[in-house]
Amino acid sequence: MAAQDIAVAGGIDTHADLHRAAVIDSIGRHLATKQFETIRAATTDTAGLGALTR
Repeated sequence: MAAQDIAVAGGIDTHADLHRAAVIDSIGRHLATKQFETIRAATTDTAGLGALTR
């Protein structure tokens, strides 16, 4: 697989008080993790998940 063919995927583990977002690539490398307070996650922070890898 060429470097340009590697994809990224993100996910969010949600809980009552805290959400945790993570980004990995298609070969399993961890790229970023960030935690959000539940009230913040419902506003603008989760919209910027792609920024975790920048």
